[in-house]
Amino acid sequence: MGSKSHCGVRSDLRYGYGESVIVLTAHLGNWELGATMLAVKGYRPIVIALRPRSKLVAQFFTRRRLKAGMEVVYLGEPMFVVIKGLRANRVVATLGDRDYVGDGIEVNFLAGKTVFPRGIFELAYRTGAYIAPAFCLHQNKDRYLIYFETPYKVEDVESGIQRWAEVLANYVRKSPTEWYVFDMIWRRR
Repeated sequence: MGSKSHCGVRSDLRYGYGESVIVLTAHLGNWELGATMLAVKGYRPIVIALRPRSKLVAQFFTRRRLKAGMEVVYLGEPMFVVIKGLRANRVVATLGDRDYVGDGIEVNFLAGKTVFPRGIFELAYRTGAYIAPAFCLHQNKDRYLIYFETPYKVEDVESGIQRWAEVLANYVRKSPTEWYVFDMIWRRR
């Protein structure tokens, strides 16, 4: 597995590469804690999130994220803030295991084929940002560990998504009880 941080963040996440970074995680482990740790460590991440249907829930999460030091952009909103942030070498964080927009790309994932979102990989490809896979996984009663894989450039969108699918599959195999996907995601034959 990748490098570990005991609820901390790799110091080279941004500056060691000298370029912008998109921290990509999944509905695996405690992704909110992972994003909070990015903020606590001073990265001021721009978080791309799905807006909850309930206005009250949306307000709760938005306030919580802003208070922690994150900037929030919801899917469907203009991505100007995200692009500007990447150009300024800010860290962007999002989840990449569900295609909520409907324009995803089919990938091999675990035992079959599924569709992963295209947009974040298009963004990485067009801006030159690195994709940095990261997962905040439960270790014991009161401890989480953040795993960072080596960041990579997206040379083309399809292979970038497939590479992500392979990284995610390894972590799902390691921590299957922490993967929160409640819908059938595999394609039926």
